[in-house]
Amino acid sequence: MDKEKVMEQAVRNLVAPGDSEEAKLRKIYARVQQVRNLAFERSRSEEEEQRDKLQDNKDVQDVWERGYGYGSDINMLFAALARAAGFEASMIRLASRRRNFFYPEVPNAAQLSTSVVAVHLSGRDFYVDPATKFCPYGLLPWEETSVGGCDLPRRAGS
Repeated sequence: MDKEKVMEQAVRNLVAPGDSEEAKLRKIYARVQQVRNLAFERSRSEEEEQRDKLQDNKDVQDVWERGYGYGSDINMLFAALARAAGFEASMIRLASRRRNFFYPEVPNAAQLSTSVVAVHLSGRDFYVDPATKFCPYGLLPWEETSVGGCDLPRRAGS
């Protein structure tokens, strides 16, 4: 997520200087939800993959410029844009109810099968998942509520 210059330029094109803090986040969220989520698409044949020429994203700049990614890529893009707009934002890994139950006494990272973004706004943290299609700003899908999880450490170059 350390593509600060690219993300700052993107934010300047998304928000207006007079926007409230929440309005900025809403605009960023709405734009990130337009990124093509490959996880919601059907499997492709080898021929279709060659024709589409989709490349693996290495960082948030790739996701932004190419306009596609998987859920964690899209959420990471939102976190990077929120940071570029001046917010504290962190990736959180969760144990989704869709896949399994979370057992905190079992130290196995494989339990943490999905991600959301924590954003600090007006003295409180709230959680969003822009990678989930049709999930409104400020809400999480049911399978991501009241479940265990952990912060992801910041990595250089992501």
